[in-house]
Amino acid sequence: MQIAIAGELVTYELLASQSDNEMSRYANNYALPADRNGTSYGTLSLSFALGNDETRERELSVAETVGDTRVNLLSRSQPDRGGLAITVNKSQFDSEFFTISGEFSGQLGPSPN
Repeated sequence: MQIAIAGELVTYELLASQSDNEMSRYANNYALPADRNGTSYGTLSLSFALGNDETRERELSVAETVGDTRVNLLSRSQPDRGGLAITVNKSQFDSEFFTISGEFSGQLGPSPN
C-alpha cells in the first residue's frame, strides 16, 4: 500500500501477523516501509472497530525518526485530532480470517506521548 505523508509517497508492506477479533470486529493492522533506508518513516499502525460496515475508534499512528529522535505521529476520528476517516468497501469473516478492503485519510500530527 502507498500513503502520502507530508508530501512524501511511502510504500508500506503489511506484516503477516495482524490482530483482529471476530466477536468485537476490531482490527489492528501493522505495516513497515518497503524501503526502510529511503524514508524517515517507520512502523504504521491502523486500528478500528467495525460495526454495520461503519468504523469506530479509528486510529492511525506512524513513527518518524528526526535526527536521533523518534516522533509518533497520530490521527484519530475526532475532527480536532486529525479527522481520520475509513471507508470500508468490503468486509468478510470466515472461520479463520477477517478480510477487509477500503480507503483511509486524515491529518497526522505529533502525539502528546
